Amino acid sequence: MKNILPITAVINTFNRQDILVNAYNSVVNQTSPVQEILIIDDGSTDDTEALSKNLIDNSQIKTVYIKNHSKGISSSRNTGIKNASYEHVALLDDDDVWCNDHIEKLRNIQEKHPDAALYGGRTARYVNNTINKDDLPEKLIQSYKIFDINSEKKFIRIQQKLISPFFTPHLSTCMVNKKAALKSPFDEDLKLRQDISFVWHIGQLGSIILDNDVHAIVGQYTSSLASSHESSSQSEKKAINSRRSCYGILLAEKAINKRSAKECPDLHNMLFSSYFTHAYNLIQEGKRSESFKYFTKSLRGKFSLNHLKLLTHIIIGR
Repeated sequence: MKNILPITAVINTFNRQDILVNAYNSVVNQTSPVQEILIIDDGSTDDTEALSKNLIDNSQIKTVYIKNHSKGISSSRNTGIKNASYEHVALLDDDDVWCNDHIEKLRNIQEKHPDAALYGGRTARYVNNTINKDDLPEKLIQSYKIFDINSEKKFIRIQQKLISPFFTPHLSTCMVNKKAALKSPFDEDLKLRQDISFVWHIGQLGSIILDNDVHAIVGQYTSSLASSHESSSQSEKKAINSRRSCYGILLAEKAINKRSAKECPDLHNMLFSSYFTHAYNLIQEGKRSESFKYFTKSLRGKFSLNHLKLLTHIIIGR
């Protein structure tokens, strides 16, 4: 049997029996296998439980199925981390798959930087039957410094206070130190953006290291709280946009944590921008009074021509 690494893999799932097996197999088929796999089921009503038990019966790697009874993805991730037997926890969403050397690469980096709080990598996704590597947002990656391991480019963000937004690797590429994750768990108030919040706050407890190689193939399922399917109606798409921007506000407010604009100006600018975006999304739904409320909040930030345009839309009601 291959050398086993002291890592627990946590797969979160909900009503996706048709694709869960793909995520699971990508964990089992690692070049450097994990020691334990936890399948955290957030109250599925399909045959996820039966499928999971079949996977357990046929796996050479210890696998445990835990039903979380519809408490949300943040609760499921926290449950997985709490129940992990090992000091490092690798996360995976049920609609993503790991590259087969994902754990091997992360472990190699961890051995050279054992004190980091979180390790991650790049992602790719299928576009027209071709795998395309996702871009790194230039502005958000500026918080990281570039370094090399064996002539391979990596990025590191040294442990520091959260005073501005920074790039967060996709959680399906991440391996987190369990002690850090227990000290700063997933925020269960956030139904969206909880992944960003988690990484931002973990970065206050230790360094974050990002590998420039692709570690996971990711892709949204047909629909979710954060995305819509092509067949979704216009009203459904508008509602999803409003939900996203609402949680964008909550993310910024929690990151600011009652600190002044002088202490964290970039986070305050993010909050004002989030107010504006939410006002725009609300007027698309025809919610004029709510839109105006968030529009006035956005005026605490930098005024632009877009504010005049949005105010016009609010006044005429579309």
